Amino acid sequence: MIDYTNPWFQVVREGGNYWAEEPAAEHGAAVLPLVGERVLLERQRPAQKGVTTWEIPRGYAERGEDALACARRELAEETGLHARESHMYSLGWVRPNTAILTSCVTLFIATLPADTPCHARDAEALDFHWLAVKDIPQCLASGRLEDGFTLAGMALFMAR
Repeated sequence: MIDYTNPWFQVVREGGNYWAEEPAAEHGAAVLPLVGERVLLERQRPAQKGVTTWEIPRGYAERGEDALACARRELAEETGLHARESHMYSLGWVRPNTAILTSCVTLFIATLPADTPCHARDAEALDFHWLAVKDIPQCLASGRLEDGFTLAGMALFMAR
């Protein structure tokens, strides 16, 4: 039984159990932008009680869009970086919170040359931070990153 619904998710109840389903997340994606030897992180606008976080681009797929197309579009919209399909590789999948979410989102890496230009972008990101690949382990260990997609993307990248 659906107890609540909005444009992004619905809350389902089965007996005494509740969970959230995000229908648009089926082909959603998150992408780790690797430009030369640096990763681009974006500081997102506050979504929860004024909290801003450093994140990788991500989003829901549009109608008829697969996860790869979604990743390429989100990367371009949020950062102005344009990646060909040949520059995109799947890192795996992440289930953000298996206790209450049914979502399973594909993680990608975009491997772009160091001189890749940034084009026009939307206003989702407040600002950007370049992180050297060699500094990823220290950044992961520091606890400064909180976003699950970003943590999973970096961990899967470093594991390869």
